[in-house]
Amino acid sequence: MKRFAAVIFSVFFLFSVSIPAATAAEGDAYTTFGTNGSVICHDGQGTDNDVDDVIIQSDGKILVVWRSYPATGGSAKLFIQRYTSDGKIDTSFGSGGTVTYSPASNSSCKDYEMHTDSGGKILVTGDCSSSGGVFSFLLRYKSDGTLDTTFGTDGVVSNSDMSGGSVLPMNSGKILLVGDGETSATGDAVVLRYNSDGTLDTTFGTNGVVTYTDDRSYDSCWVSDHVLQPDGKIYVLGACKSSSSPIEGSFLLYYNSDGSPDTSFGTKGVIQYDGESYRDIVQLPDGRILLVGNEGNNYNSSRIVLTRLLGPIPADYDGDRDGTADADEPGVASLYTAGDAAVTLKAKGSGETITAATSLPKPASGPSSNTTFPYGLFSFKVNKVGSGQGTTVTIYLPSDTTVNAYYMYGPTPDNTSDHWYKFSYDGTTGAEISGHTITLHFVDGKRGDDDLTADGVITDAGGPAVEAGGLSTGSSGGGGGGGGGCALRQGAPAGPDLVFLLLPLLLIYLAKRRRA
Repeated sequence: MKRFAAVIFSVFFLFSVSIPAATAAEGDAYTTFGTNGSVICHDGQGTDNDVDDVIIQSDGKILVVWRSYPATGGSAKLFIQRYTSDGKIDTSFGSGGTVTYSPASNSSCKDYEMHTDSGGKILVTGDCSSSGGVFSFLLRYKSDGTLDTTFGTDGVVSNSDMSGGSVLPMNSGKILLVGDGETSATGDAVVLRYNSDGTLDTTFGTNGVVTYTDDRSYDSCWVSDHVLQPDGKIYVLGACKSSSSPIEGSFLLYYNSDGSPDTSFGTKGVIQYDGESYRDIVQLPDGRILLVGNEGNNYNSSRIVLTRLLGPIPADYDGDRDGTADADEPGVASLYTAGDAAVTLKAKGSGETITAATSLPKPASGPSSNTTFPYGLFSFKVNKVGSGQGTTVTIYLPSDTTVNAYYMYGPTPDNTSDHWYKFSYDGTTGAEISGHTITLHFVDGKRGDDDLTADGVITDAGGPAVEAGGLSTGSSGGGGGGGGGCALRQGAPAGPDLVFLLLPLLLIYLAKRRRA
């Protein structure tokens, strides 16, 4: 879970630091930085050095962290050096510009990661292994390079229940540590939240700890990436593999700011993938999530997969345009569809509620070759309908789109096997379409109610369609390609802006594959 800067510095500059000049020719070094554009980091200990992370502080100074192994053998030391923006060693930091830290004796430590918090203090985390097991540690330094003794024990917090820890400072001053579980109690993924003094925040999860154990048959699972939102909610992405099967998997978790699962996301806060091994996650400016990874068998696949999740509708969104946020109306639900558009569903009956509104992918094959689904399909439930009684649900589509049919997929009274059928209005049940508004007429237990049972709940699975001769000006979304290369899923076509966003993600992913 190292940032891309660390990979670039270690791979392309062979343990040197260089900054390109904005006005220089492409590929030229900024010769006023260091010596001819480069700085060589010295530790004076040994020749086996591995850079782990590089960050640039708000004042332009550069922090580099690496591990150095003594030429005579023994445990590696952590080294941090700070440079000014022009590449000179910053002698005001640590001892002559350098800070060292020696973890527990006879331990092997690696994968250091750095962040600065809102107060300018420096947080460093790392993983260690020894004969006693695996543990992680978290250090906090003051801006001058001295350990902050008000944090943990003399500036250090250790944890033996996790590895692969990645540190996320929060605006509140609290600190999240995300990593892999190392015991049966901590499972496959662990999120810890610390107070600013290094004690566990007992208001988060269970006494400051949140764990996840994958319930599938993979031999091992681990955390691969994460995203911390400004409101304190967090996505945790993980990957899984098994020695008995070439198929890999992934999981994506979404937690509220108090550490509880966000049950509106996926299945009780969890989405599981089989066949895709996602390694990186980024949140787009509109709040949606992009995942990148590989599809297939234990790194042997030639397909890199990019998947965009639809994300939550903004809390103040008013899709039915009645002046009240949809989230505040039990009978209204809005969601992003597979066509990358917001759609709103509104139940007519007093006291009726809409729940389980879910976007479904565009079907690989529809009822006919001349039928397309510009928004994919979606399912929902209408609750508190009188048993055997009728109701209507109004669907508000984007105003720039016209559809001319509505299809369902499921059983009907005359054919109880799942099948496609056109939900045309017959005077009792069916869809009436007027521009970008669709009115669905239901009778509990009749055609259109997926369970065909008069139980006071209507379950629907279907979507608006365009048949030959219809018009749709909305986005039609993207699909995965065949053969090798890259597959884009569940989103709008990848235009130039998205391509520029995806290039660094692909480089990050490929670099991680080389290090794995």
